[in-house]
Amino acid sequence: MRRYARNQSNRISARRQRPTTASRFSFGQFATILGMGMALLLVGVTFLGDYFRVPKLTLSVSPEIISPNYDRAQDTANISYSLSEDAEIAITVFNQNDVPVRQLRPNGMQPSGQYVAVWDGLDDTGAVVADGKYTIEVSGKGVARTAIARRDITVDTQPPPLQLTNLDDITRVASPGITLEGVTEPGAIVYQAGNAQTIPVDAQGYFKIERQLTEGTNILEIFASDSAGNTAHLSHNVTLVTRPPELTILSPVNDQWLNEKVLEVTGVAPNATEVLVNKQPTAVQDDGTFTREIILREGDNTVRVEATDDVGNATQVEQVVHLKTAPPQLDLNIADGATFQQAQLQLSGRTDPGSIVRVNNQLVSVSPLGEFQTKLNLANGRNVINVETRDVAGNINKVTRRVTFESPVAQNEVTRFFDRLPTLPSLAVPILVLTPLLLLLGYAFTRPVSLLLTTDTDTFTPGMPEEEQIVTLHLNLSRGARASVRVLNKFGQPVATISSRRQRTAGIHTFRWDGYDDWGRALSPGEYTLVAEASTPSGTVQSAVTLTLRQDPLVAAKYGQQRRRGVVAETISARR
Repeated sequence: MRRYARNQSNRISARRQRPTTASRFSFGQFATILGMGMALLLVGVTFLGDYFRVPKLTLSVSPEIISPNYDRAQDTANISYSLSEDAEIAITVFNQNDVPVRQLRPNGMQPSGQYVAVWDGLDDTGAVVADGKYTIEVSGKGVARTAIARRDITVDTQPPPLQLTNLDDITRVASPGITLEGVTEPGAIVYQAGNAQTIPVDAQGYFKIERQLTEGTNILEIFASDSAGNTAHLSHNVTLVTRPPELTILSPVNDQWLNEKVLEVTGVAPNATEVLVNKQPTAVQDDGTFTREIILREGDNTVRVEATDDVGNATQVEQVVHLKTAPPQLDLNIADGATFQQAQLQLSGRTDPGSIVRVNNQLVSVSPLGEFQTKLNLANGRNVINVETRDVAGNINKVTRRVTFESPVAQNEVTRFFDRLPTLPSLAVPILVLTPLLLLLGYAFTRPVSLLLTTDTDTFTPGMPEEEQIVTLHLNLSRGARASVRVLNKFGQPVATISSRRQRTAGIHTFRWDGYDDWGRALSPGEYTLVAEASTPSGTVQSAVTLTLRQDPLVAAKYGQQRRRGVVAETISARR
């Protein structure tokens, strides 16, 4: 009780003393307390602001497509980011499944500022990641919170497809203008080698290029690059051939006369893939030669040969040949079995123009109208006259005339001479002695000459001048005479003179001829007549042989029109 009373007494005393304490609280104390409270509030607010503040982070990736194939074109990506304040930075690459494949930067403090990181397209094991889309994540961790920035990036290591659609099998063309059509990836950049101008590509990836080619081989190089820098390359060779193929007809020759209906056409077309002879397909051998038989009709025929190469260039050659199968006409002015009183006979006749006539194997000149004539010396009694004519086609007509020479006047004079011999005066004896001498002398000057012309071959091909290819002729004279040797074409016209009219002794004379005419040109192929002629006071005789010339294309091309003197050499083996 006493303790309770004491406590109550103390409470009453305290209550009485409170007014006294309040009365002593000053304004300075109040201001101090207020300032301390404001400071504590500011510290608290600042602490809470720092604690809950998020760092400001910006991020950009360039380029957005990379191709880590080490071609130095967009192999890496630059990751640029900025920090507004210090933060723990981590840079991670995620694949499409949000699985991290590369930790570019582990967590670590970085002060505020601008930074750049590089991703080379590799994962954490050092291998190139697969093509596809990836995400670059940059995280910045503050005191209590973390800022995250993400950007997508694409990895593409495959070059775009590139294909020409219209030149798969084309390697040779005849036209210089060519159009290239192709297809690639939409959005790709297409260009040609050596040309910086890009080729437009449509939304489906198709493109078209107009190109002018030059003669010979052209290399067409085309490139296509996608947005990742991958480049596809395509090369195609095209050869421009504008010159037509060479074509040479070896047989027949133009304007040739023939006497057979079946004609074999031969020639050379080295670069041709197709040859038509009168529109008939003809096989071409590996060496370019071809052969085709055609049927001729009587008269003029056109031989048309066309050679075409693999790109359509064509060469056409036309030649005209003449078919004549009928033998030439041969009319003579004497009848078979006729009898003549004169020792010398004037033989004349008519044949086809251009024909060659031989009388007793002696060549006779024929006029442009086909007329000919010659003098024959008849022997007393029966004589055989053989006349042969050969036309330009090689057809032959032969006629034989058997005639008789009778000289009754000469027999009567001889008889009369011996009958009157006893009555001759005294001078008859000297006359009788001198008469045989005079007859022998007259016979020596007037006896006929005979000659024979031969060759060492029936065919001959003129060669180059330096090759010294010749044909050898032998002329056998029975007595001295003025002789000449000429070459006549199929029309009987002289084209070459081997020997002019020169006095020659009896014996064998040798001539060498190179197949060139008087103007130094190689004669065209065909049949020619070599004619030898010998003249004496008693008359003129001839001998002829036929020689077939062939043609060497190289000689014809180089010396067919070139002037060069023909080479004629002569040696004489006298035989008296």
